[in-house]
Amino acid sequence: MTDSVENNMKHWLLLILVELVACGAWGQTTNIPGGSETIGIYLVQHPSYPGRDTDKNLKIVELADHPILSDNDFVDWNVTNHTIVITPVAAIRLAQACHFRVIPFVVVAGGERIYLGMFETQLASVGYGVPVIITDNLVGHCFVGDVPTNIYKMSEKEIANVLNKSRTTNVTLPIQFGYPERSPDPGQDRRGDMKLKDAVKRLFAIRGL
Repeated sequence: MTDSVENNMKHWLLLILVELVACGAWGQTTNIPGGSETIGIYLVQHPSYPGRDTDKNLKIVELADHPILSDNDFVDWNVTNHTIVITPVAAIRLAQACHFRVIPFVVVAGGERIYLGMFETQLASVGYGVPVIITDNLVGHCFVGDVPTNIYKMSEKEIANVLNKSRTTNVTLPIQFGYPERSPDPGQDRRGDMKLKDAVKRLFAIRGL
């Protein structure tokens, strides 16, 4: 192989590499903070309306350093009916982060970004073309009885103390496609993605459930 041919090959390989990075071709399997969990739901840093180009946004959005929900928080995940069940601790944590706010999130399974969604409030009048989880009543649903005052300002230690003294229950969250709920665009609904299904099976198989 002549030097000129070899140099040309190196040049084109470099261009291909640059193009892959620029297009985010590796974006779904990289830039996952932590990544030790089987399934994680990460808040998006610098949140803004994700728009309809969800594939592009899924690859380029910057995620929080740690998931807002991860393996130990999930009591159940139904990939057919699109519901998740989370512990009271997780419900309060999520409520503190998203109380009456609209914040994008990314579902990550096995270290790969699966889909972009929104934590949303019923007070919002904007409809989104992505899966949505309503977070307004998280705290009310996890306490059986009166909700402790100042729960949204408590530290993790204070919350643990409250939970030890209160009657609580797990919280079920529907993952709707848009709010108000509507039918997804063809090919855009990844709530039943096979990689997510496999991760759910692995997670609950580990627990023997």
